[in-house]
Amino acid sequence: MDRGTAYSRDSSGLLELFTPDHQRIVGRTLAESFWPVQAAHLQSAGSTTVCGPHQDLDCGLHWCESSVDATIPVHDSTLDSGTCQCHLSSDFESSECGTLFVKTRVAGISVDQLETVDWGSTWEAHASSIKDGVQVEGTMGEITSLASVVFEHWESGATEVQPLVQMPMVEATQLTATSNANCTFIEVCFCDGRQCDTIDGLDMSHTLSWSGTRRLTDSSVKRRLSEEWKQSRDEVV
Repeated sequence: MDRGTAYSRDSSGLLELFTPDHQRIVGRTLAESFWPVQAAHLQSAGSTTVCGPHQDLDCGLHWCESSVDATIPVHDSTLDSGTCQCHLSSDFESSECGTLFVKTRVAGISVDQLETVDWGSTWEAHASSIKDGVQVEGTMGEITSLASVVFEHWESGATEVQPLVQMPMVEATQLTATSNANCTFIEVCFCDGRQCDTIDGLDMSHTLSWSGTRRLTDSSVKRRLSEEWKQSRDEVV
C-alpha cells in the first residue's frame, strides 16, 4: 500500500480512497437525498423535445408542474366506475363552431385498459355535460401511446411518471351552432391521482365519467353473451 495515500472505510467496511468529507463521498450522500427516479413508459431518443401534455408536437417526454394539493381521485382499474379531471379551452362553448374535432389525451390509464372503451358514446355523454346540442358523428384513428408525462413538485423535487394516451379524434356536430365553422380542440384528462397545476390555453375544467363505457367487444361481455347463447340453445334442444 502506498504510504503517501490516506484511506478510510465506508459504512460497509470497504476501503475508501477519499476521506468522508471529500466531495466524491459527500456527493454520493447528496445524490441519495433526491427523490427516486422512475423510468418513462416509452423510451425516447437521447436528444428529444420536452412538451406540455397538451402540445400536439413530436415530443419525447411530456412534463408539467404539479403542486402537493393538485390531486384527484384515482380511477377504478376496470373503468367500470371512476372519473377523470379534464381540461379544455373555453372556446368549446362558442356557438360559432358547426363541426367540432376534439383530440383527447388521457393520463394515468394504459392503452390496454382503454381499448375496451366505446369512445364515441363516452365522449358524447361527456360533451353533453359541458353543453347541450353536441352530436358525435364518428371517431377517427386509433388509440395511441404517447411519450410519458412527468408530474413534478418543483419545491421538493418529487416526481411521478404516468402513461399518456391519445384517444381517437372525435368529429361532432353542434346542433345549435350559428355558423358552419370547423373548430379543432385539444383536451387533456388526468385520471390517476395527479394533475398539472395549469395548462396553457385549457382554461375550462370538467369531469369525464367512465361508468358504462365498455364496448361489447370486451372479453368479459363476449363471454357472457356466449354463455347466454349456449344456455338458450340448450333450452331449445
